[in-house]
Amino acid sequence: MYQPLQTIHSILAYIVVFIVLIAVLNAIAGTVTKRPFLPKDKKLALYALIAVHIQFLVGIITYVISPLALKNIQNSGMGTVMKDSLSRLYAIEHPLMMLIGVILITIGYSSHKNKELPGKKFKTLMIYYLIGFILILSRIPWAQWFS
Repeated sequence: MYQPLQTIHSILAYIVVFIVLIAVLNAIAGTVTKRPFLPKDKKLALYALIAVHIQFLVGIITYVISPLALKNIQNSGMGTVMKDSLSRLYAIEHPLMMLIGVILITIGYSSHKNKELPGKKFKTLMIYYLIGFILILSRIPWAQWFS
């Protein structure tokens, strides 16, 4: 069961990175050009939010059944996992940064709805989505993606 779920998690990761990148670029463009905030802008931000949430849910399930994550901590102990950079990436750093990234993107989406001016909506989305996106990119296991 782990391998098919890991494959789904990896495929979804490409989709999430693409959608969030588009949402970030849209928010930057809206902030810079000071254009009106249209329904398509809200939909794009919502699609990015939904994508990261679905990916996070799949990631939680993967984390629980993966031999590289929770089971590794249970079998080897936290001290051993923390001493090995690859084990630490899969068991601690990747899930933690993804959680923080999802939280920031969620806050950004929720906060932008309370803003009246289009510039403030775009700026709120830009800041939260960009920081969340950078955190997500920082702890993707790139070696696995390109092997």
